[in-house]
Amino acid sequence: MGNFFHSPRKVTGQNLDKFKVPCKCDRSDYKYQPVTAEGELALEGVYEQFLLDMQNDRHWAKSTCIAYDREFWRSVAPIFRGIPYADLNEELAEKLWMERGQFGLGDRIIEQNAKKIFSCIVEQAYQHDLSQMRFWGNADVELCKNGFARTAEGQKHLFNLAHKLLKRPKSLPISVVIRIYEEMVSRADRFGECVALLAMLLLGLRTSEAAGLSYGDIRRMDEELYAIERRYVEKQSSRDVQVGGKTSNSYRLLPLVKEFHDFLMERRQKALVYYHKHGGTSDEEVDRWPLGCQGQTYWKRCTTREMNQMFKNICCDAGVEEDFFEEADALLTVDETYGKEYEQSVTAYILRHQAATEYDTTDASRDEISALMGHTQENDGTEVFDFANADGQRRLLHVMMQRPIYMYICGKIGMEQDILEKGMSKVYDGPVELTVAENAEYELYTETIEPNDKLRVEIEGAAELLTEQTILHTCSSFKRPRELGCTAAMREETHLAADMAEKCRSVYTPVGLFESPELVDSMPEVEDLEREWLPEVVDAEGKPYPCSQQDESSKKKSKLEEKEGICEEKLIAVLSSGRLVKVSENRWICKSGVCSMGLGKKLQVKRIVVFRQSVDKILVSPNGQAWYLPASLTVDDFCKSGRWQKCHETLIKDGVLIECDPEDTSLVCATQSGSQVRLPLDQIRIMPDGMQIVRTDGEKIVTACCSTAEEELLFVSRQGKALRVSVQAMHEYKNLGIGLVSGMKLKTGDSLCQLVVYRPEHNLIIVTEKGRGLVLSPDTAEKRMIEPKLGLGEGVQLIQWGHGGDVIDALYAETGVLLVTKQGKAHCHDLSEITPQNRGTTGHWWVTNHDIVGAVEVSIVKRKAIEV
Repeated sequence: MGNFFHSPRKVTGQNLDKFKVPCKCDRSDYKYQPVTAEGELALEGVYEQFLLDMQNDRHWAKSTCIAYDREFWRSVAPIFRGIPYADLNEELAEKLWMERGQFGLGDRIIEQNAKKIFSCIVEQAYQHDLSQMRFWGNADVELCKNGFARTAEGQKHLFNLAHKLLKRPKSLPISVVIRIYEEMVSRADRFGECVALLAMLLLGLRTSEAAGLSYGDIRRMDEELYAIERRYVEKQSSRDVQVGGKTSNSYRLLPLVKEFHDFLMERRQKALVYYHKHGGTSDEEVDRWPLGCQGQTYWKRCTTREMNQMFKNICCDAGVEEDFFEEADALLTVDETYGKEYEQSVTAYILRHQAATEYDTTDASRDEISALMGHTQENDGTEVFDFANADGQRRLLHVMMQRPIYMYICGKIGMEQDILEKGMSKVYDGPVELTVAENAEYELYTETIEPNDKLRVEIEGAAELLTEQTILHTCSSFKRPRELGCTAAMREETHLAADMAEKCRSVYTPVGLFESPELVDSMPEVEDLEREWLPEVVDAEGKPYPCSQQDESSKKKSKLEEKEGICEEKLIAVLSSGRLVKVSENRWICKSGVCSMGLGKKLQVKRIVVFRQSVDKILVSPNGQAWYLPASLTVDDFCKSGRWQKCHETLIKDGVLIECDPEDTSLVCATQSGSQVRLPLDQIRIMPDGMQIVRTDGEKIVTACCSTAEEELLFVSRQGKALRVSVQAMHEYKNLGIGLVSGMKLKTGDSLCQLVVYRPEHNLIIVTEKGRGLVLSPDTAEKRMIEPKLGLGEGVQLIQWGHGGDVIDALYAETGVLLVTKQGKAHCHDLSEITPQNRGTTGHWWVTNHDIVGAVEVSIVKRKAIEV
């Protein structure tokens, strides 16, 4: 089952100059035939149309371009001459290659190069929507007809690939699933195969089952309750169907959520329009048409092969790693059992495993999961038809609605909201916003699941807090209230994943279902098993809410030491509305929630800028202009309109403000892609305002740093990677206005976040955009966590990415850190309460339900003791 063609290698060319015309070999005696005799576009026409783009995109040197062009002319073009490109698929391409290819036994290298240039053309044509054919995800393993590698080395590689898949989870991160779902919906009008894939994702169907669905299989079970009957399967990779299934319970009814039912009805209406346009008269005929069709031909059923190809294309665009499919191909080759389970193709079948994995996080019984998945019932007293009625379908729909993808589709990812009437009693398993009736008295009981969780109650509106009491009890981490489930946790996971998917930075990571940390970070200590815990009760502004009376058990005359963080530097808030506001506050209480920054209730903060008045500063714009700000400039003078107005505009447009100490000699600027340039600081100190110091060529400078030549720098990416590089190892350009050079190598979807001077004796703080923080132990010489690199590379993993979103900031701090939220709030964190960890860990939640825009170092001091 080896793959004849495989995906072109990642871009490895070093040529950064753009060609203006295609580089071709000397073939003045021959011209390509761009179309067939019938006037249809041929491979040679595709090649000529996209040759320049392909050579520039892959950064090939001129000599490489000429060599590949010669190979295409001699070897590839004759194979596919006269064949319409739209008719080509992988199977036909392999057949033509074997029949027409003129490669001898000694032409192995020539044939490899020919396949490489052909694969590049196919990928370029896919990117321009000429065809859905591509070779992404095909394993680069040579196999004989019996499925084994031709050489001992190849056989070892094959089994290693297969073993890797066994250790991977059979599910994708929620953010990737959301992106895959959005890709399917957006492509459905052009590619009907996506409708069948949606049925696999949402209903947990096998590939052949999804291909066998038709519009007539949709059933109305009750008012506003619909289901789909799973009766037919595709007949042996054809466009015909037959009654049957893999198990005796394969026949089943599956409920349709309203959003998916409406989507299918909209598709059916489009199919009717297509039917009437082509002369149809009987609407009932459309009921026999497939849900998943080939392309835009509504009556023509798609095949499992076409579904798998479409799913591979979607996965590539959604950020799934290609290695996953190479490993899957290898596993199906060496293990017949897996071949039967996956219907000889793991590609789209991963969607079924996604559903099965997510069902395990719900409160579903084994009988309900078996009914949903079409498995044999373990309980002899349960039959599949027990769920083939309205009540049974509602039970299954209740289970489905606990899956993250359904929460996302149905908009159930925000905080749960409910209205309480007088006399009602309810249990909630996570954050909830309650609206209560007037002139009614309520009792609210709160309990933590983790022993060190802190509780918070926020009261908004006119209400009187009558009493606060604690209940003394012994809790066990192995017991949970029977009514509680994973729904709230999954809702929060889905909310974070939706944010990640929206930013289009999702890539496949082998982390199983959860993208945030495990529900229990640590086991409780003995002293935690018996405790009194009083929730923090605040008003809408985050201030303590007054209590009319308190229970005597809570009135202990103990002294509580409160701490606060003090920021010695001035802070400037860059608002989303396009204004700069000086932060008047400089002291913040250390507590579990957030407190005010004095910016106003409705202001949205885009980011926070530290304005250190005792040193010189340099402001660098995203496009490479710079301004020198002397130490004598105060924050008040800077914020005034006038001379510094251009600087205001630059900060609003994401300009970078950098401090430069007198001993610093170099300025290093870096872009989102990791490119960088080192410049002499002495020239920048005397430059005119607004001078172009870096030529960015369309890239965006996102961070910069001043340093001495003897120091080292730390590049930190948004996915938690860090690269340590000596400043002396970076070439210093003597003239300003130079272009960018290669820097930190970043994976697809990753981008640079921060650039700081490396200080191994201090704690490095990593903060994510959703409020997760990690304190890294000092990098001692005995135990280096961040090894230096002689050249620029990928670096090491500081924090597990995906646990709390992207990294938003990285900084060195001694005693405390202030997190600034998008809503203009602040959370002050005392670092003495946190145990430093090694790199590659997840850190801890410092603040939740807030979007973090930046972090600032603060000094932690004790406040005056207060009576409680």
